[in-house]
Amino acid sequence: MVAMRAFVFSIATILALASRQAPQAPLQQYAKHSLLSVRHGEARSEAPHRKEPVAEFTAETMPKVSPAVQCVINLSIQYFVLYTLLAFMRTFNQFTGNSMIGMSKILETGCTTVTYAPMLAVLFLGIRMRAIQLTQVQT
Repeated sequence: MVAMRAFVFSIATILALASRQAPQAPLQQYAKHSLLSVRHGEARSEAPHRKEPVAEFTAETMPKVSPAVQCVINLSIQYFVLYTLLAFMRTFNQFTGNSMIGMSKILETGCTTVTYAPMLAVLFLGIRMRAIQLTQVQT
């Protein structure tokens, strides 16, 4: 307890000393203006002309989603839907006195089938990355 008080006191002392030495926020001295105010003696300037970002792909040149990524999306949806439904069903059964225990058992069986979905998704992504490496980004 004494160590905690000493720690809090030392932090408070450091903060008090820092606020006396540097009244500005950190790195504010290097900025011309902040979001709230302009530094003293400088006029507010217009925003610099920004170039619009150039799209790398158009609707015609956009590559198709690879089969590996489609499989990962499919496995992820199956995994999260089944486990979410199982959680809802368990909650429902707790409030209704196990009125739908059969449905809960069905979902538990379904969840055992998607147990390995995350590992399969990582396997598919790893294979996709290796294929990209071997083809030297010619997908």
